Amino acid sequence: MLPAFYQSCNEMISKWDKLVCKDGSCELDVWPFLVTLRSDVISRTTFGSNFELGKRIFQLQTELAALAPCKLYSQFTSLDGGKAAKDDLLETTSVLLVLTMILFSHHQDWQARAREEVFQLFGNHKPDFDGLNHLKVIIFVKIYAKSRVKKISSQLAPYLVIALDQAIPKETKLRNLSLLARVQVILPILLVHHDQELWGDDAMEFKPERFSNEISKATKNQVSFFPFAWGPRICIGQNFALMEAKMALAIILLSFSFELSPSYVHAPHSAGSLLHLDDKVDSVKKVRLATKEYYSRGTKCMVLCDPTIGQVVTEVVSEADFRAMVVSEAGNETLLMGVDKGKAVENERNRSNIRPDNLLLTGPIGAKGENVDIDRPKVILGHAAVVTWATESSPMKGVKDIKESFSFFSSQFIGEMEITVKSIAVSIVMVTVLTWIWRVVNWVWLRPKRMEKYLRQQGLSGNSYRFLYGDLKENSIMLKKAKSNPINLTDDISPYLFPFLHKSIYNYGKNCFTWIGPIPRVNIMEPDQLKDIFNKINDFQKVNTNPLTKILGTGLASYDGDKWAKHRKIINPAFHVEKLKLMLPAFYQSCNEMISKWDKLMCKDGSCELDVWPFLVTLTSDVISRTAFGSNFEQGKRIFQLQTELAALTMQAAQSVYIPGWRLLPTKRNKRMKEINNEIQASLMSIIKNREIAMKAGEAAKDDLLGILMESNLREIEEHGVGITIKDVIEECKLFYFAGAETTSVLLVWTMILLSHHQDWQSRAREEVFQVFGNKKPDFDGLNHLKVVQMIFYEVMRLYPPVTALARAVPKETKLGNLSLPAGVQVNLPILLVHHDQELWGDDTLEFKPERFSDGISKATKNQVSFFPFLWGPRMCIGQNFALMEAKMALARILQSFSFELSSSYVHAPQSVITLHPQHGAHLIMRKL
Repeated sequence: MLPAFYQSCNEMISKWDKLVCKDGSCELDVWPFLVTLRSDVISRTTFGSNFELGKRIFQLQTELAALAPCKLYSQFTSLDGGKAAKDDLLETTSVLLVLTMILFSHHQDWQARAREEVFQLFGNHKPDFDGLNHLKVIIFVKIYAKSRVKKISSQLAPYLVIALDQAIPKETKLRNLSLLARVQVILPILLVHHDQELWGDDAMEFKPERFSNEISKATKNQVSFFPFAWGPRICIGQNFALMEAKMALAIILLSFSFELSPSYVHAPHSAGSLLHLDDKVDSVKKVRLATKEYYSRGTKCMVLCDPTIGQVVTEVVSEADFRAMVVSEAGNETLLMGVDKGKAVENERNRSNIRPDNLLLTGPIGAKGENVDIDRPKVILGHAAVVTWATESSPMKGVKDIKESFSFFSSQFIGEMEITVKSIAVSIVMVTVLTWIWRVVNWVWLRPKRMEKYLRQQGLSGNSYRFLYGDLKENSIMLKKAKSNPINLTDDISPYLFPFLHKSIYNYGKNCFTWIGPIPRVNIMEPDQLKDIFNKINDFQKVNTNPLTKILGTGLASYDGDKWAKHRKIINPAFHVEKLKLMLPAFYQSCNEMISKWDKLMCKDGSCELDVWPFLVTLTSDVISRTAFGSNFEQGKRIFQLQTELAALTMQAAQSVYIPGWRLLPTKRNKRMKEINNEIQASLMSIIKNREIAMKAGEAAKDDLLGILMESNLREIEEHGVGITIKDVIEECKLFYFAGAETTSVLLVWTMILLSHHQDWQSRAREEVFQVFGNKKPDFDGLNHLKVVQMIFYEVMRLYPPVTALARAVPKETKLGNLSLPAGVQVNLPILLVHHDQELWGDDTLEFKPERFSDGISKATKNQVSFFPFLWGPRMCIGQNFALMEAKMALARILQSFSFELSSSYVHAPQSVITLHPQHGAHLIMRKL
């Protein structure tokens, strides 16, 4: 690309040569030439033979940039590696060159040193690549030009990019700061580069020698210098920009010397994120001000004011010296436009009509050639000038007239500004409304129809999408109808619990799709595909459900990515085998309390009819209260009662289409959910705070789940500087309650129901318990040897899994076996249907046969992913050993004390309330042994 650099630079030098006067000098505004240079270089290097077309594109880009305020955003994103870097290269090189020439003009010694270096390397020859790479003086002058400028005219000129914004997509730790999601951080490059603590007391002085030993030495190996950003997202075009700038400056130094003109006005400004020398005060820059007189007798004058800073510039210039403007006729109105040096002032006859109150507003020399109407002045952002003519017939008598003129203009300016602000406000409202309408239409119709078409192309089948509700209405109707028909204990519960899905699979096959509102959900039942979903946890993530359901508790089960990994690591110690042993006394105590209650209910014949379900719920809540909170047992029981009520309300919310903002309405359900959550949060916060105070006072952490969790978190903070927050601890405690209590209680109730129906297996289990323990207290090692009980539990969970289905979100287009799933779709993992699949389990799949698991799970499943009551893979339930150990203790104590059978009043009605409950309880005949 070096020839293109050289050709463009030579063309610019040739233009300058033609403007030089006889004495070999001229006054020149180099900025537009450098802008043209950068456009030529980019056009040549980007488009090659399409150079002229490329130049035209650049001209259009320049005009578009001036019209589009959103350019600010595009420049931020492009510098951070988002959009194409073309605009950045255009801006960067021209700004770097103009700042370098200004600084060299002010610091002639460094200009001389740079020229000497260029002549030493090239003489009068064409600069080459190797030589440009050896320009040491120039490179650290350019580096310095990018970073700072000596204070001139009481205003600092910043470097190329004055600040960068970075968005925080999720809650993030930044050293000792914890930044919330959607917060932005600003990197004020200007302030960092000018920081005296980093650069010394001479930070504001122009000293390129700082960089004589490269950047790392100058910055003391700190991140204190980053004009091209830093790290993995450092600007990809920095070498391009620096090589182009070296070539241009080398050729300029070989051809010219230069110094600042008296007419130079130092006015850097930030156009978006890049520094510009303000071309919107071009008329001011080019004017030589006459300060002695407001009106020179017999000579026409012009007076300038600057309304943007609220001051009158009282200096005047003669008409002859005002080289940047010409007056032309348009009816009886006088207009301004920019012209080249030396143009004559036209329309002499109209000049006599120009009055001091004829105020003219100019932008960059008349807003790039646009005429500016006197009666209807435009508001042009940036610096502007009020220009008033004074003539012999109507002289200006001094500052008073100027101020009156300025006041008149200011009122017009403010009026126009108010109109502009109103227009902008209306535009913003309209854009917001239209954007919102588009998003709603896309969400409820366009996107679902696109995804439906895509899924059908994959060979998947299902109902056509129905506006907003999808299949939810039909599912609700079928579910209500199914529950109105009683079923027997030996019947298949799949059509009863999932009537719509069961019908869909019958009509369309196992890999059908259904509609959860406007979201398609693909049914997955093939073991290899299930294995991929469980293993690829980043491709198949937790579903962001109705926000109302999150109130029940988030915690480990709801997280993805790094947050999930951190929480899993911190919580893991609470469920180690050695910790489980410490919890066995709590299991035993709670079981004994339940057995004592049953003993008291026995009739004289040693039997009674009993609904065991509420007793088992209380048992598991007591266990989790004791094991999670230890001495705070009673307070823990209250939390569990609240969690139970909250779970029922959450299930109601989950079965309806969520409308954004609905949860904020003060409905009866929303208000009650909020009240419950507030009480739970307050109780947990009280317990945790008291534990924190005790630990800080030197007390050892307790051996309950909360104590172990807090101890593990403290260790993580000490080792890595960051752990989980108190809010996170609260959410994990809520999860302990829900997952720990629900899973075990439903496992126990279905086990007792099935053993009531299958007395032979009840006898075998009791026989094993008495063989291992007799009438003694069950211990840890003995519980681990209850093989028959283990087989029974596995078979119960196969037939009645605690959680009957799972869903996973697909955040990006993903391959799953022979399927290609589009972003935004969900996959459904129907645990119950997989556990009941005859192709996987045989013709006797609906029969209760614990012997399937006599040789373990892998043998029973033929090493396929066809049994996953506690999930599978990396995200397998962390508390499964806890739940099974608690269930073994409870069943062992029950079998030691009672026999049981189904009561005639028992009604078989499984119901999914997050976990699988017996809708009408579990009425059994209990007999004391």
